[in-house]
This record gives sequence, structure tokens and C-alpha cells, in this order.
Amino acid sequence: MILFMSSSFVLAATFVEDFDVISISDSSILEIQSLKYEPYPANPGEYIDLWILINKGGSGSSDVIFELIPEYPYSLDSNEDTVRSFNSVYGESILLEYKIRIDEDAVEGVNKIDFRYKLDSGSWIIKDFDIKISDAQTQFDGVIQEIEGTSISLALANTGKNIANSVIVKIPKQENFQAMGTSGQMVGNLDNGDYTIVGFDVKDIGDKNVIMFQIDYTDSIDERRSIILELPLNLNSKSSGSEIPSEFASKRGNGIPPTSSTIDWMNYVWIGIGFILLIILYKKRESIKGLFSKKKKVTGKPDWMKNSNKN
Repeated sequence: MILFMSSSFVLAATFVEDFDVISISDSSILEIQSLKYEPYPANPGEYIDLWILINKGGSGSSDVIFELIPEYPYSLDSNEDTVRSFNSVYGESILLEYKIRIDEDAVEGVNKIDFRYKLDSGSWIIKDFDIKISDAQTQFDGVIQEIEGTSISLALANTGKNIANSVIVKIPKQENFQAMGTSGQMVGNLDNGDYTIVGFDVKDIGDKNVIMFQIDYTDSIDERRSIILELPLNLNSKSSGSEIPSEFASKRGNGIPPTSSTIDWMNYVWIGIGFILLIILYKKRESIKGLFSKKKKVTGKPDWMKNSNKN
């Protein structure tokens, strides 16, 4: 009788599961000692490296056969063999390594992958392993908010469901645009639904009406990622808009400067406050002036006249 105990733990971006054999029979057997895969969790549209460590118990030597059975959402590249055979002797360990692709439409959660193995004269033993899939990446969308001379303002939003940490926006090398001065700006962290405004000075504007921005960020599993965002330009107009697009969320990310529309609104507020203060000062001035201009009504003779009559 074979009894297994399993323990699992996560080390950084690696998942390891160890199987400890408590007792085994004297007959020849194959035992799975451990399973490891990385990165953890797996991401849709990417690969994981999977290792299976197997030990042959019992006595003597014999051929052993292993087969990985990848079904949706898993697949192997054409250069990967699903079936592998070895000649193994007693006490020898065999390490199998597979590079498995996760389908880009894979659903988040735990998805099983089947694995089977046998001695050449035995029957198949089937084992399935749990692979955790969690899309740690996020998505971005943006519009050109304003074009003023050689200055371009980008309204960038995190439209995905995950946070983007340490976001940096750059203007990469491209045919029709070249950054003047700095070619990148640190934005900070953008939670899902957050947006920010970044501006660049560019030169050598060509005939094409598309500009590329590069967004670098760290995802929720501490992987550094980079995407290219291509946006259309309306070069015939001085400005492509001064308001935040309505499709963006109403909250902003960290360390974001006020927009030009916000500055204009604040100027109107200060002008209004100044106008009110002028009215108040004018009324106070009129009130004081009126106080001094009023004539005091005098009744009777003044004291100096009374005194003079007595003499």
C-alpha cells in the first residue's frame, strides 16, 4: 500500500509541491517526489516552465514511460514531446521539464493538467496537477488631450482590473516623432480606473497621424511589463480637446498635475472672490464716508456763549 502526504508552498513567483512517501511495497513502483512550476500564478497568453521529479522504487531496471496530456487551456509547442521514455534503474531519479503555453482566453482560477506514467510492463497511473491561473496584467487606453505647438498631452487610463505600479510613460523611437528634452515621465501607481495626464515636447512631425507611447509598469506579481499604445493625431487642429474624456474614470492617480481646464476654472473662482471683496470694500468706504458727512443737530446755546452773558 502506498500512502502519500503532500505539502505546498509559494516561494516568490515559484510554486512547489512535495510528495512524501510514508511506506512503499517491495514491488517496483514509480513515485512522484515533487512538482514545480513558474511563474506563479500562470498568466493567460504566456508560458510556464513545469518540472516533475520522479523516483523509481523497488528493484532492478526497466523502461519507464511518461506522458503529459495538455488540454485546454494548455498546449505544447511543436518541439515539445508529450511522451518521453527512459531506462531507469532502482533508486534513480528522473526530472521531466515541460514548457507549457497558457491560452490567452484562459479563465482565472485553478485548472488541472493530466499526467500519466507506467513501467513498460505495467498499467498507466494517472495523476492530475493543479495550475493556478491569474491574469496579473492590466490594460491601458488613452487619447491625445491637447496639441499646442510642439507640445502633446496624453490622457492615460488604467482600464484593466489590476493595479499598475511604478508606471513610466515614454515616447519610443519612431519614424515621425522625436522627443525633445525628456523622453519619459514617472507617473507612479495607477489603480484600475485611475487616469493621469502626461505631456511631451516633440519635433520632426511627419505626415502620419499616429504617435506611439510606451507604457512600462510592474504588475501585481512584481513582473515588469511593457506595452506600446498607438494613438491617432489630428494635426490640422491646434487642440484636440481640453477636457478629460468621459470614458475615463473620475479619479486620478498619484502625483498628477492639474489640467489646463482645472487651472482655468480656478482662475474664474479667484476672479469672482476678488470681485466680491471689491464690492465689500466699496460699501464699507461709502458707509464710513456717510458717517463723517452727517451734520449734528445742536440745541440750545453753547457753553462759551452762556459764560459770556454772565459777564
